[in-house]
Amino acid sequence: MLRYDDRGTAESTGDFGAATSEGFARDAAAGLDFLLAHERIQPARIGILGHSEGGLVAPMVAAARQDVAFVVLLAGPGIPGERTTYSQAAAMTRAGGGDEKSVRRGEVVLDAMLAVVKDPEPGTDVAAAIERAVAGVVAGMTEADRARVREEREVFRALLPTYASPWYRFFVTYDPRPALRNLRCPVLALNGEKDVQVLPDLNLPAIAAALAAGGNSDHEVEQLAGLNHMFQRSKTGAMSEYESIPETIDPAALERIGSWIERQGRSGSR
Repeated sequence: MLRYDDRGTAESTGDFGAATSEGFARDAAAGLDFLLAHERIQPARIGILGHSEGGLVAPMVAAARQDVAFVVLLAGPGIPGERTTYSQAAAMTRAGGGDEKSVRRGEVVLDAMLAVVKDPEPGTDVAAAIERAVAGVVAGMTEADRARVREEREVFRALLPTYASPWYRFFVTYDPRPALRNLRCPVLALNGEKDVQVLPDLNLPAIAAALAAGGNSDHEVEQLAGLNHMFQRSKTGAMSEYESIPETIDPAALERIGSWIERQGRSGSR
């Protein structure tokens, strides 16, 4: 495996806060170039594994090159970022015990926020514009709903820099399907059944459809029972469970990934 520090960490240069997934794809491509030139690496057998956002980045890299032997997508998105954002918010609300009214309240806030994020006015303070837009829709809510939003305000404000960042704007406006359609190497796509961040029922069929539409006949897509976004065995899949689960990753998931990669090596792919 090749590991490297994020931009701006340790000896890595660059500004992480100003980067987007597109920039991270360039970083991963540079790592691939490094491996291709390494004397201890077989250049025809290098693959890319990406988890979550990495599952967005990996197809971006592999679709633009002919020297990637295989791709493994772990909880990678197969639908546009905006749709992922709405589905994720609803699933996380339900996993946390929220009702459908809570889901709808969150959608109203997202509507206002994304309208700013997707098309900010030139020179505007995006964070301030998001706050104004959200305040406007909250003012029109019932007192009970306003009180609930006020309870969530500190979390919202802590995330404002992310919502106002170039990274978030790229994510919500990016459609991963064209890159998936252009993948020519073998692909393994896995999702946990209880993933509330990248919903398997929405994303796995979209990934399979995009790969098939592009003519990729060498792909496997599977939902793993009982696993969350981190591929841990979980009760609800809620993010609050991640740190309380003792296992880092379910051994069965590791076995599934490892055996598939081993088969790619035996078959001499690329």
